[in-house]
Amino acid sequence: MGSTIGSATYTRLLNEAQAAARQSHCPYSGQAKGAALLTNSGQIFCGCLVESVSFPATVCAEAAAVAAAICQGERKLLAIALWPRRWPCGQCRQMLVEFDMDIEIVIGQTAGCAQVVTLREIMPYAFTPERLDTSAD
Repeated sequence: MGSTIGSATYTRLLNEAQAAARQSHCPYSGQAKGAALLTNSGQIFCGCLVESVSFPATVCAEAAAVAAAICQGERKLLAIALWPRRWPCGQCRQMLVEFDMDIEIVIGQTAGCAQVVTLREIMPYAFTPERLDTSAD
């Protein structure tokens, strides 16, 4: 699948994700993480890791960015950049599946070095909304 987003946008997303990571609340892991989400309207929504001593209450950077976009009425998500080089957890992957299997995931350690894959590539057998149709069983 060829990207229509481009390297300049990837760099911008990585820079935004890096800035968001600096805002993380991560007193338990010490592992700050940021996300920058590009929507179809061209807007970028950021999120950062917010840890809780009650681990299930922790909010991942990806989830925070998605929630910010949805809160502003966005529904078409194009790409999400993550800083530093870490893949989305299973729960965040599943959240992204809700919107589009072709969302591009941009992973970076430095703004000049990025790996880009689609959600479809890392979730080939994802549980999608279409799988809720049980009439075919």
